[in-house]
Amino acid sequence: MEVTTVEKYSENLIETRMLLDEINAGVLALDKITGEILFCNEHVCAALGKERDYILGKSYKQIFRPEFIPVYERLLIECENGIENSTVYYWPEKNVWEQVSVKETEYNATSCILLTITDVSDIVRTRYKHDNLVYFDPVLHLPNGEKLEQDINELANLETVSLLFITLEQLTELYNLYGWENGDQLLISIRDWLLESETRRAQLYVIDRGFAILGRNVDMGDIKARAKEILTRFNRPWEICSDGHVISVFCPVKAGVIHGKYIKNEMRNILLRTSWMVPKYEGFAVYDEETDGHIRRMIALRAWLVQCVNTGMQGFDVYYQPIIKLDNMKWSAVEALCRWTAPDGEAVSPIEFIHLAEQLGLIEQIDSWVRKRAMRDCVKLGLDQKDFFLSVNFSPTHKVNEKFMHGLMRNLLETGFPAKKLNLEITESAKMSFEEEDLRALKKLEDAGVMLCLDDFGTGYSSISNLVNISAQILKTEKKFIDGMVGNDYKQYLLRVLADLAAHLGMSLIVEGVETEAQLELIQGFNIDYAQGYYFSRPVPFEQLAAKTGNFSL
Repeated sequence: MEVTTVEKYSENLIETRMLLDEINAGVLALDKITGEILFCNEHVCAALGKERDYILGKSYKQIFRPEFIPVYERLLIECENGIENSTVYYWPEKNVWEQVSVKETEYNATSCILLTITDVSDIVRTRYKHDNLVYFDPVLHLPNGEKLEQDINELANLETVSLLFITLEQLTELYNLYGWENGDQLLISIRDWLLESETRRAQLYVIDRGFAILGRNVDMGDIKARAKEILTRFNRPWEICSDGHVISVFCPVKAGVIHGKYIKNEMRNILLRTSWMVPKYEGFAVYDEETDGHIRRMIALRAWLVQCVNTGMQGFDVYYQPIIKLDNMKWSAVEALCRWTAPDGEAVSPIEFIHLAEQLGLIEQIDSWVRKRAMRDCVKLGLDQKDFFLSVNFSPTHKVNEKFMHGLMRNLLETGFPAKKLNLEITESAKMSFEEEDLRALKKLEDAGVMLCLDDFGTGYSSISNLVNISAQILKTEKKFIDGMVGNDYKQYLLRVLADLAAHLGMSLIVEGVETEAQLELIQGFNIDYAQGYYFSRPVPFEQLAAKTGNFSL
């Protein structure tokens, strides 16, 4: 007997219903106009605890739970032209997350809405664990800097938003001193106080070496008051318990404030640069128009510095400051100092561009150029034939290795400047450490005749060990040794001891920073060999140095 089209359709419909009853998701078809439920599978019946015959034919408002009705209706608003619209909904009483999707379709030749409800709890929980790992600190259980940046990017209006950050300046040292567990206890104590004392419902984050507070609906006065409150608390010690004993820990801190439109402007860089600023308001820094302009210039300077160094040292020059021999008051040496004029015509402070050059890995290239240029200038003026030496600086970021030594010796050969008249000033610094390779290279330079000078002696962390390990011929003091020395017996005593130490070791001593006649008269009685400073001459370009060659010793 032949099967009719109607019978085939009925069989297909039954098979479809059977398949839908087997899937692990709720499926419903609802009349688009009336909201009547035309179809539901067994999963829906089980979830609602109702028989299929009870559900079919009723309006969704009679069947759905009250809290779910607005979820469904919101999805319907954008459900047009066959486009699926979805959301994830949390059922508190069941502790499950479900993805709810609606799509316009046809059912039994009736325009309807296909509604599917799928349990996505495992996916959501996995994502939650991932977000916890990425966006939350595991020790302090606070959102981290990544989350702070994400939250800031989602803000629509920044006019009433402020960001306050607190940098713990010696956090690494405190961890090393008290141990890891006690260091964590300190951070937890600070976190707890920050949370307990916050009255504006601001969000607290943990960032690198400190904390950040993101406040909404606040003005500049609010955030300044909070910064002052925090700094006042840090004037007192934090108490942590270690092995049954209470330890009082002082934690130095810096604070900075960013308000309004500036918050989205390279947020991470702003945090860092504002922390470097000199505090303007009772101990904390504020990011403002001046800071914004400074940062924009710093970005430009970085680009210009790379361009100028890599295109023939454009804008660079070498200036020379004389070093005076005190027994005859003659110019006996010069120190070569690098100067740079940026492409916009503004002279950039050496402190500023040298620091940038160290960050950008350009300092070795700059130092090599300065050495070679200074050697050539001195040979051109015939200073290499006089009782004279040339001082050149050595950045603490350098390695005193074979590569450096070969570059220096190549400079000497190319310019014809005698090695015995070159004085390499090695700056004492916390960043400077001499390994075996460095000491071997320095010994080879010394064997070649190059003089070595420990610059800024007494201000570093390894002065005495450097005296033992490095066969330097000259010691040089920093300017702060002589500042305020007139009338200060203690400073005079320190300089006298340093002069006696140099004499005992057979070394010469250069006193830097002489600016007044009173300072000169004072050091002339201290058995000091050389002096340098504005009292004698500021650094001068080559042309002015050439005009004063008569001041040098014969």
